[in-house]
Amino acid sequence: MEQRLKPRWGTNARSAVYKWWMAGRLCLALILGLGLAACSGAVPGTSTARATPRPGVTGSAFAALSGLPLKLSSAESRQTCPMSKLSQLGPHLGNALGKPPVYVLSGEIVGTGHSYKVVWAADPSFAGPIRIRGGRIAGKGQLLLDAPDNYWRSAPVKTVEGTDLYPELDLLESHSIFPNVPAGWRMWPSGAYVDSPGCYAWQVDGVGFSELITFHSLDLPTLAAGAGCPVSSQQVAHNLSAEFGNGPAVGSGPIYALMGEMQGGALRYSQSQYTNGWVSSKVLWMAKPEVRGHVLIRGRQIDSRSDGSNLLGFGMSDVPEVALQWEIAPQSGWASLPAEIRIPAPGCYAFQVDTQQATARIVFQVVGIG
Repeated sequence: MEQRLKPRWGTNARSAVYKWWMAGRLCLALILGLGLAACSGAVPGTSTARATPRPGVTGSAFAALSGLPLKLSSAESRQTCPMSKLSQLGPHLGNALGKPPVYVLSGEIVGTGHSYKVVWAADPSFAGPIRIRGGRIAGKGQLLLDAPDNYWRSAPVKTVEGTDLYPELDLLESHSIFPNVPAGWRMWPSGAYVDSPGCYAWQVDGVGFSELITFHSLDLPTLAAGAGCPVSSQQVAHNLSAEFGNGPAVGSGPIYALMGEMQGGALRYSQSQYTNGWVSSKVLWMAKPEVRGHVLIRGRQIDSRSDGSNLLGFGMSDVPEVALQWEIAPQSGWASLPAEIRIPAPGCYAFQVDTQQATARIVFQVVGIG
């Protein structure tokens, strides 16, 4: 009998969005962190009716932002993906992409083909209007949005799974209430959709500031029914570098996962190792000397749903993170990072490992657990 996460949620913004997701998906799958999935639904106990503009008020509020051009082409080099870094906003808000005064929570797990749930947040230093647009940094690709409090009034560009999606968000007041959010913060639940894999950016404009929040979409394949798990190649870690042990190094590089508990491409667990909805596994991430800069590692089960509802967790907290980030300084040798991954159920899993220059995938199998 497959077991699923039985989360113990604190009363905070992250748990509120989890409940929002659960209302839309009826507890069908695991949700991590901010609880993202391709779904609709309201945060329980909140109002998410679309705001009605007050004539002469909202028009003037957004007038100063209406003529600002979209500047995605200025995002460093179009040959790389200058991914924004996650930062900790506080004990009740968790990690987010962006910098003051506006952030997006759980933007790091937006993938293709669904409308994923994210949350926009403005800190107390800014109380004015916010305009959000986006697109793909290199190549063609749409980045569309929706939010209950959106003042953008043109027709939707696309409807995905019953959700109308728009080319921009115009945000002012927030009518969604998240428990335990620090005083002065405004927060807006939102849908985010990209139509093809790649590097994307949101441009966030307000009076006195403009920023780009850049991310690489989470794009892992979903296996067909009955397909075998195409586990990645493995070699003895010691053969890559003498400083590592004799466990299996999984992947084709330049970043490998040293998974000492793996045998023949599979991590095997017993029911006794399954606690609080998870089994845990130690992974030593290893990067060749030429790798440097920002690295983002995410993962999910690929022989089940593809909408972000089956994500791997990282860390040992009650609410694991949905991404692991790693900063690698220029070095003369290999870099390494010890980490804990959290696995909710047996199945076929994949990591997506993104650097500014490339994306790699590492596939492995989990057996046992129940």
